[in-house]
Amino acid sequence: AHPLDETPNPQTIANLRSFADRMQQEDAEAEPLVAELLAGGREEWMPRLMGDEKYRTGGVVRRLIAATDRAIEEAPKDYVEIAKITVEIADLLETGMFERSEIAALRGAAYRERSYSAYLSGEIDLAFSLAQRAESILTTDCVPPYDRGRVAMLLATIEWRRDHLPEAEQYCSDAETFFIASSDKPKVVHASIVRAAVKAKRHDYRGALALTSLIIRDFGDLIDHRLRAALSCNEGVYLRELGDLPAAIRSFQDARFVLETLGARASATRVAFNEAVLLQRVGDQINASERLESVMRGFDELGMRSAAAQAALHLAESRLIQERFADVNSLCAYVVEQVSSSPDAYREHALTALALIRDAAARRHASEPVLHRIRRHIDSVPMRQPELMIELAFA
Repeated sequence: AHPLDETPNPQTIANLRSFADRMQQEDAEAEPLVAELLAGGREEWMPRLMGDEKYRTGGVVRRLIAATDRAIEEAPKDYVEIAKITVEIADLLETGMFERSEIAALRGAAYRERSYSAYLSGEIDLAFSLAQRAESILTTDCVPPYDRGRVAMLLATIEWRRDHLPEAEQYCSDAETFFIASSDKPKVVHASIVRAAVKAKRHDYRGALALTSLIIRDFGDLIDHRLRAALSCNEGVYLRELGDLPAAIRSFQDARFVLETLGARASATRVAFNEAVLLQRVGDQINASERLESVMRGFDELGMRSAAAQAALHLAESRLIQERFADVNSLCAYVVEQVSSSPDAYREHALTALALIRDAAARRHASEPVLHRIRRHIDSVPMRQPELMIELAFA
């Protein structure tokens, strides 16, 4: 055996310092570039990128990814376009000897954001393929476990949405392993949130509620206001399904207050939707209708088509109970239009059900049980917008 020479290699140190200095310079230069790139309407962003190579830097990718946090809540349509631009830049970044893992991390993060934007838009199959692409990029290169853990969490969320529950649990386990390796306890908590959601998908609402309560009790110091609001919303869903409606409405109100205070518009609208569904369940059709109208407009303005369609279906049920047949017909037409513009959000038999509702409402032959049964059928489609807020666990 020969003793190891632990003397630092001056050339290696110089190369690493040069790389770090270049990254800092790129990040500084990226601030005005990103502001310039995202000026004007989003339809201008991609043509501007394609017309000038100066935007194609790692610093711009990092700044664009940072910009997505705000866009997710305030302007999901912008978020989709930002994610597309980020992938376009990241795919063409050049890799150097000491940059390979950094470029891979950037490229994987870009595909992760693009996947999540598709997920929020209801394009679940596209989201899954993009997340798999991100996973492939991060697996083939030496990247930090934290980055791999975030993609595993996204895949767990998507598989939960697709009703692939064993796969979702496996991705949760993978994410936990990566986050433990990176000493990131808050992200381990996020994996537990998805586990609770899996229990709920199996109709084990008591188990989901117990796990959520355990998370709040044991990891309260690791939970920020936004995540606590998501947990409160989820508690409301579990309590609603267990029949404890007063406790459920309190949980929803607490969550919405926090999210509105934080300016998290998209998430606050999801909570408002849950409140409306609860009002509808207790038979308060007038207040439920008012809330659903507001929620549907909010989702539509945010570009969350599948969520807007689901809210419209609930509103159609209330309108039919109120014998407002013309409203039912127009709502169903709206839903057909939304679903047609995003076909991945629903399966073909869901479109058939929508056509039946519209026809029945037009003829005034629809009854409350008929519409309720068809809406529940569409709600059961795996591609639907979830009422649980495990999206926040991914962010």
